[in-house]
Amino acid sequence: MKELTTSIFNDYTIELIIAASIIFLILLFIASRLIKRLRLRRQIKKYRRNRKKKYSGERLLKKIEKKRKKNTNTYKHLKRKGKTLVDGYFHYKEKELIDTAKYVNSEGIKKIKADFDLVIREGQTVTEVIKHKHFIKKVKQLSNTYECLDQVIFFLDHLPKQMLEEKLFNVNLTESITITYDIK
Repeated sequence: MKELTTSIFNDYTIELIIAASIIFLILLFIASRLIKRLRLRRQIKKYRRNRKKKYSGERLLKKIEKKRKKNTNTYKHLKRKGKTLVDGYFHYKEKELIDTAKYVNSEGIKKIKADFDLVIREGQTVTEVIKHKHFIKKVKQLSNTYECLDQVIFFLDHLPKQMLEEKLFNVNLTESITITYDIK
């Protein structure tokens, strides 16, 4: 008598299961990257709404106009309430600019990452580069050094829109010094 050995899984079904699981993992990977991009897009829309309601640069400039010492344009010469308002604005802008840089730099299923820098130039030479890791501290130092708090707030207010349109955007801090951005 011949013994019949039958297996639930023969070679053909095992190959099908392995192929299906590999295809499933690839589709899961692609879907997760696309979902991250959609989340970033939703976050950008949320930032845009908040910018109009709470974090408008023009409104901030009007508010801190009365909360600074006479004829000054630096962070260190702001009074207590003015410093609090500007600190909140800088914290918000740090988050917004990092997420905007990630959104602009992400394409398709490529890994979403971006290195965002502010570049200060004197003529054509780069004077200073502000990394996003030390953003708030360096921006405060920048406004104190060049006495340009109003110009920095104006620059930060208009920067996300220009980043989304992928346009070069720079603002004169003084007659010879400009500030611009760089996404790597």
